[in-house]
Amino acid sequence: LEGISGIYIVTKLVGEEVGQRHLQSYITFDKGGEWSLIKAPSNLEKCPTDGCSLHISQEFAFHNPFTRFTPPYSKKSAPGFIIATGNVGESLKSSPSVYFSRDAGISWKKIFDGHYYYAFVDHGGVIACVEKFGTTNILQYSYDEGNTWNVYTFYQTPLRIYGLLTEPGEKTTVFTLFGSLPESHSWIIIQVDMKLVLGDECKKSDYKIWEASDLRNNTEHCLLGKKQLYERRDPNSRCYNGHNYDRIISSDSCICTRDDFDCDFGFKLEWRGWNEICVPDGDFSNQVTPSWCQPGKFYNFSSGYRKVPGDECIGGVEDQYRPKLYACPIKRVTEYLFYTTRNRIYRYDFLTKESIEFDLNEMQNVVSLEVDYQSNILFYADITLDRIVALNMNTGNVSTLLQLNNSRVHIEALSYDWMNGNLYYCDAGFAEIGIINLQGKHKKILVNNAVLDKPRALMLHPKKGIMFWTDWGRNPQIGSANMDGSNPISIIIDDIKWPNGLAIDYDENRLYWADANTDKIESSDLDGKNRKVITTEVLHPYSITIFKNYVFWDDWVKRSILKIDKKNSANPEIIIQSVFNGMDVKAFWPEKQTKDTSPCDHTTCKFFCLPIGIYPFYRCTCPGNLIDNGNDNCTCPGSEIYENGECKARTTCTDNQFKCKNGNCIPISWKCDKDNDCSDGSDEDKSICGTVECSGDRFLCDGRCLLNSWRCDGENDCIDGSDEKSCSTNNCTEDGKHFLCPNKRCIPIYWLCDRDNDCSDGSDESSERCSFTTQTPSTQPKVCQSNQLHCTNGNCVSFYSRCNGIDDCGDNSDELSCTISTWQPPIVPLKCEVGYAYCADRSACYEKNTRCDGMYDCKDGSDEFNCKTRMTTSAPCSGYKCNSGECIPQNKVCDKKIDCSSGEDEAKSVCKDTSVDTCYPAPFSFNCTINDGNCYPQHKKCDKVVDCGDASDEDPKVCKVTDRVSNLDYKIDKTSITLKWEHAEVGLKDIDGYRIVYLDEYGKITTISTDVVTSYNVTNLHSCRYYLFAVAVAHKKVKESNWLYTSTDVLKTEGIEAPKGAYDIRIYSSFISWSEDSGRCYLDYEILYKILKCDKLVGEIQVDGTNIKNMDNLLINNGGISSLTYNCSILIAYENVYGKAFNVTSDPFFYKMYSTVIVPSRRQGNQTFYGSKTIIWAIPVALVLIALLSGLIAMVYKYRRLQRSFLAFAARGSYAHQDEFDDDDNMAVGFRSGEDAPMINRFSDDEPLVVG
Repeated sequence: LEGISGIYIVTKLVGEEVGQRHLQSYITFDKGGEWSLIKAPSNLEKCPTDGCSLHISQEFAFHNPFTRFTPPYSKKSAPGFIIATGNVGESLKSSPSVYFSRDAGISWKKIFDGHYYYAFVDHGGVIACVEKFGTTNILQYSYDEGNTWNVYTFYQTPLRIYGLLTEPGEKTTVFTLFGSLPESHSWIIIQVDMKLVLGDECKKSDYKIWEASDLRNNTEHCLLGKKQLYERRDPNSRCYNGHNYDRIISSDSCICTRDDFDCDFGFKLEWRGWNEICVPDGDFSNQVTPSWCQPGKFYNFSSGYRKVPGDECIGGVEDQYRPKLYACPIKRVTEYLFYTTRNRIYRYDFLTKESIEFDLNEMQNVVSLEVDYQSNILFYADITLDRIVALNMNTGNVSTLLQLNNSRVHIEALSYDWMNGNLYYCDAGFAEIGIINLQGKHKKILVNNAVLDKPRALMLHPKKGIMFWTDWGRNPQIGSANMDGSNPISIIIDDIKWPNGLAIDYDENRLYWADANTDKIESSDLDGKNRKVITTEVLHPYSITIFKNYVFWDDWVKRSILKIDKKNSANPEIIIQSVFNGMDVKAFWPEKQTKDTSPCDHTTCKFFCLPIGIYPFYRCTCPGNLIDNGNDNCTCPGSEIYENGECKARTTCTDNQFKCKNGNCIPISWKCDKDNDCSDGSDEDKSICGTVECSGDRFLCDGRCLLNSWRCDGENDCIDGSDEKSCSTNNCTEDGKHFLCPNKRCIPIYWLCDRDNDCSDGSDESSERCSFTTQTPSTQPKVCQSNQLHCTNGNCVSFYSRCNGIDDCGDNSDELSCTISTWQPPIVPLKCEVGYAYCADRSACYEKNTRCDGMYDCKDGSDEFNCKTRMTTSAPCSGYKCNSGECIPQNKVCDKKIDCSSGEDEAKSVCKDTSVDTCYPAPFSFNCTINDGNCYPQHKKCDKVVDCGDASDEDPKVCKVTDRVSNLDYKIDKTSITLKWEHAEVGLKDIDGYRIVYLDEYGKITTISTDVVTSYNVTNLHSCRYYLFAVAVAHKKVKESNWLYTSTDVLKTEGIEAPKGAYDIRIYSSFISWSEDSGRCYLDYEILYKILKCDKLVGEIQVDGTNIKNMDNLLINNGGISSLTYNCSILIAYENVYGKAFNVTSDPFFYKMYSTVIVPSRRQGNQTFYGSKTIIWAIPVALVLIALLSGLIAMVYKYRRLQRSFLAFAARGSYAHQDEFDDDDNMAVGFRSGEDAPMINRFSDDEPLVVG
């Protein structure tokens, strides 16, 4: 089915002999997930046999010379419409009828008996049929979706018809018939234009909302994981849709359910209790380890299910059914060394001296690892993906323990408490040490940035209840605390600069660490006493580990892993060479993780039991999202309640909202609308929806309140058709304002003689009643009307055909002096998956169980709003004190990352004299000569403050040569920027000039060389793009790099254009939608909130998304009156990344309740017109590029040649071969060798038009 994804119709051979017509038709609405017989048409009095269904002829019957049936016909521009040839019964027969479906094959009705050609024009606005065999001069057409049919005589005598075509493009209303005289073969081409039948352009009130969904069971509103709403012309409205008619109103991804998945290859469906599940089929199994699987590699382990191809659902049960990532079997060894090189993990066997490489899928930047030796589980942290992963080396199962989704997260170290089953991690980004409970997957921050600055390594001593860490921040040190985070102290503070690696000798209870600045490996007691240097034969050590009597470490300069005897400090020995980007190193053997009796073995802590170094040697504590009231009493903050592992708000909904069972609030108009808006189904509960009450001007239908004018209008708006049943006509004419049609339809009296067939039987427009006759289609041009355009060649076309990119006149005069414009589709609103909640600005989603865990998952920090103050120490703040009392390190102030809950550490008043400390490619930042893993902004070079451990940023040979450019400033003028800077007086003989370099948001760097000037105008910039600018001195004495003297300030523009708020506002029946700015122009802006403002209302109404589902109820619930017209506008509040907030208000629009739109009498300010005669100017009409226009002209040229070709032939005999033609196919006419009859075949557009 063209136009709607996932719907297919097939013909199945159910008998052994094809000739006996053992063919049945089946339909699927989920791309083959489920198949069913096609429901027989409802307008049949009785099926020929019991259990009969509709069977449709397809390509097989078309090519069969005994049948020559016309194949089914559907178009992308007419979604949901199908017209087909077939019959009702047990199988396909040779005596066909023509059937039509308007709802994508769910229901059908018979329209004709016999063989017909058929086609659509104007998005399905007109359906035409003509008899296929025999002779005829009658074209039957319908403009109300096949409810009624009209007859048009297109020729004076009957013809033998060989085809019915339409012109390319959706603007057309022209049908083309080609045939010949029956007595002597002479080609005749006839064109019938239905434009006059349709009349004027459609207005907003001429459309209804149609949902593409599987309504067979009245519940499924999603097709292939999408919920799509279309705008289709009301069948009772006779008007012209037009080429620029926009079909889809919204297309949202649905939450994944079991219906979105099929059984995977090798599995079959089987009933287990009340559920239908996928189980292995017979002896086949894809669950065995693949033969190619090697240790360290991974393969997909099927769950038995696969998502239906093309399905676009998200979230829900997707993780449950997707394949699992399993590791290939890994032989267990007893003594080994693990080490990582960012994108690889290796295991080195101490006995065999062999290494195994772990090529982990999706692994990008692993810097830390740990092992549960007893369970044979490898833990590793990826700082690019912000996740901690567990790999079971016994089963191959891979699982994510923690996904943090925050750009600031930087997991530097992992350490496992093998006695109590908890995993500790060190986050250098937030300067925190946290814990994960592997059983319940709860987490908690134990030590925060009030104690830590730049933590790197982390080690645990579970038997002592103590943890240790290294910190290489402003005050380098080695610290320790109880394993619950209490009693933090510094144990090593002297003669220490860059303490990278840290290890514990559990046999002798000694600490070992490596300093990359002093180039030493040292050790001490657990309290920092008895300090001893192990070796100075290191260059740049990173990680360190203990294996029995040896110390192992990786060296960045030597690019190797080395070892040394911890007792006898002899020369180091290289164990593994060619270790590039070596990061964490950990050694394991049976005696390392021996589990003794733990103080937590006999406790009943609900969440965490943590060992400590003082009596009673353990402490029960709560996860970070709960409040610890002591004595293992954990509660949710405020009035929230704890359910299923997370805190849920006891939400109080407003009067115009509905409260879901899960605590969420939704607009009251969303209740009982057949959509599961609550996500738990409570808004569609039968006990609630069965008692829905509608206002006096509406009636209840499928749990929805529809306008009374939709009842008894001849159109089934209710699924069960109840709105067209028991239609009483007794009171139709009593008020003198209505007219009773012969078919019992009641219409307003002013609908009489308005040239619209409102009765469907033509009685309201009959010649006896009206003083005019209904216009019929004509093949001859008419005198141009007031709403038509007069072409240079004398033709008349619709006035709205001007500048549509199509040659409607035939001489292209309607396309002269046109400009091209573009149109942007509306933004698809964000939807959060189950278990996730919206950030306040609706720009992202975060996990509910991460609320108030001290980590900012939302850009606006709303997941940490209204939380109780996090635990801090009582020590005085040595850094920057936030308004909340929280203490953060001074180096986190003005670093373009919000650390204070209110964001004051990044306020302009605080950061007015600082530059953005952001890592950009050279020349906007630099690395130290000995790379310490960080990048620094250029203004930190030669600023007399040492930032690099090797002091390369203050090298006197570099810094004494010249002063740098300073006070860089700019001025924006559309697509150019004028840069200005200052530079101290220098000798011109030493200066080549200046280099201007700028970086765009795509990472492209452009360099411009200038003379010795102090300003420059950079041109040809994109008006909607962000740029970084820098200016450097090109000094003759500096050969290594021209960028050593880059400006003090790296300049970042905010983009030249700002968001323009809501636009392209569209009004439907109690439904409005709009578009919002999107794309790269506005990446630095966030939407804070949206407000609907209407006059005559006391307050303002906050809205979400880009549409309002029930505008009438929304106004009434906010004090509106149904008889009034409202002047409304939409306000959107934005904020840029620098904290600047501003509002943008849309153009006003007029709205009258219950689908009446008021057209302003004159334009005031920036008002938008919505009248039927002016709305066309509100939608861009020139969407076709010059290349496409040239192609269309070529197609018209070919089409005219085709006409001349047909007329050029004189037939000699009866027609022997025919074919079908799609709208987009060209045609060739010719004679086969040895035959008298013409032959018609289809060929592609890139082939020539051949007449043979």
